[in-house]
Amino acid sequence: MWQVRIEARRRLLMSRTELAPGRFAAFSSVLDGENPKLIREVASWRDPVTSLELDQDTQLPKKVPLGQALLLETQAQWFGNFDLDDTETMAIFKQYVGRVE
Repeated sequence: MWQVRIEARRRLLMSRTELAPGRFAAFSSVLDGENPKLIREVASWRDPVTSLELDQDTQLPKKVPLGQALLLETQAQWFGNFDLDDTETMAIFKQYVGRVE
């Protein structure tokens, strides 16, 4: 079981009112999955939600992508391997850093 999903679910519930019911249900369904590679899908979620952190300039909560909120705004500690020989992993990495080929 991928442990980060427990904290991610708590954070998702905090943003429930900012998401359409169908989107919330879809996100919840992914978090119910057992495959640790589902974390890749979570990281890709771009729906804007209110951050737990304040904007440094305005001191108001900023908007962040849902995936970022679920993975970075929790107490969960996660770790894993980054296989540089895996083409799927490298494609995701290149897309993330803007090096789409």
